[in-house]
Amino acid sequence: LIPDYDQVQKISIIPRSNGAGGLTFFSPEEARLESGLYSKQYLESQLVVALGGRVAEEIVFGEDLVTTGASSDLDHVAGIAKQMVKEFGMSNLVGPIALSSPSEGGPFMGRELGLRQRSQWGSKLMGLVDSEVERLVNNAYVNAKMILTENIELLHHV
Repeated sequence: LIPDYDQVQKISIIPRSNGAGGLTFFSPEEARLESGLYSKQYLESQLVVALGGRVAEEIVFGEDLVTTGASSDLDHVAGIAKQMVKEFGMSNLVGPIALSSPSEGGPFMGRELGLRQRSQWGSKLMGLVDSEVERLVNNAYVNAKMILTENIELLHHV
């Protein structure tokens, strides 16, 4: 159902003691694991898959009865979308530039705790970044909802 993404190995919808409302285990392609390289399509698919649990709750229980079960998935989605735009140059609007590096942000290596780092990039460009991150997440949400709605029988089967 998701192009260029890993095969599902196992699904558990039994709540776990660590707060997870359910887990999905994937079987990644060996070549992808060895190279460590991920396409834009793969990362966009990862966003859709990660939003699947939250969207499934909305479809089955209604928007007012969603739980906190997908909170780590939402965190994961935001992080991937930010990396796509700010580190991997995967935004046509922002362009193929790296606005941050994986090492930015922590209070180590001479950085001050609690002080915000000044960006070398202007507020207009950073506003575009925010818009692009929002666009990626919203597109993934719409795609997840469409896929689950079109395959509602499979969703109820799980």
